[in-house]
Amino acid sequence: YTFPDGKIDIPSKSGRLGGVKYADYSIGQLIEMAKKKPWFKNTVFVFVADHTAGASGKVDLAPVRYHIPVIFYAPGMIKPRVFKPVMSQMDVAPVLLGLLQFSYYTKFYGEDVLNDADEVSHAFISNYQKVALVREGQMTILEPQRKVENVSWPGGDELPPAQANKDIIDDAVTYYQTASWWRKNFQSIPTVISKGQE
Repeated sequence: YTFPDGKIDIPSKSGRLGGVKYADYSIGQLIEMAKKKPWFKNTVFVFVADHTAGASGKVDLAPVRYHIPVIFYAPGMIKPRVFKPVMSQMDVAPVLLGLLQFSYYTKFYGEDVLNDADEVSHAFISNYQKVALVREGQMTILEPQRKVENVSWPGGDELPPAQANKDIIDDAVTYYQTASWWRKNFQSIPTVISKGQE
């Protein structure tokens, strides 16, 4: 939380609040400087968090710690709106390519949530020990030694086995096993962007 003195009304090295306020100040400065550049009108700025301050180094996947914002900012290209369905960082690239009206072929696990109305909204979250799939009000957490936990989303209350959706559990296992298989066998998955529209 070290930053130049005199930029905000909180002294440097005084904690998280100062770090957050200075980050906000810096983003504002970036946008103001960018507005003076000829490329500004053709640029999409993407701001996304990783997790909340309480998530780092934790074993738990508490839903509230992964409720983060993403902002796509391009005043000349994107109309302001709020999107509330569940999504995750995996969806950022497909959404960005959709906003830019690119045609592309890829094996993204993410989706263009603004345009794929036929898809059920879902999100992937993880930490050092656990991976999870969030869908239809349920978070299925896969843990080491084949342990599975199901909690409500966003509440985080443990779901009794009778209330857990088995299809979501099966999909969680399938997504993560397939991703592991792809990584092990192909190392990377090529993306082909075929065309864009101005």
